[in-house]
Amino acid sequence: SAQVSAGREAFVVSVHEHRWLHTSELLASLRVFGAVWRVVPPTPTISKIESNFNSFRSAISRAARRSRASPAGVSSWYYVFEDDIGIVNRSTVAHEMEQAEARAERHQLP
Repeated sequence: SAQVSAGREAFVVSVHEHRWLHTSELLASLRVFGAVWRVVPPTPTISKIESNFNSFRSAISRAARRSRASPAGVSSWYYVFEDDIGIVNRSTVAHEMEQAEARAERHQLP
């Protein structure tokens, strides 16, 4: 079983308290994230598409601020979720994340 990763954080875009609690508990139960943060979307805008775009942009901005605040040389991974996720096979999540991160690191620009 995977250990909690201090270098892996989750940001959950969520308006509704009960959905946030469910999603944060689900992500915490996987034991692959060092932290799970809630991102409340900005005030709704003209359309749902624009609201979703602004919500994800807000989550990515928070992740970028956390990344810039990290000590030099510390590698972190930031994941953004909506509050309606489901996990099909819990036993493979950590392995699949590690594989995806390794592939991304191999393709990273110097």
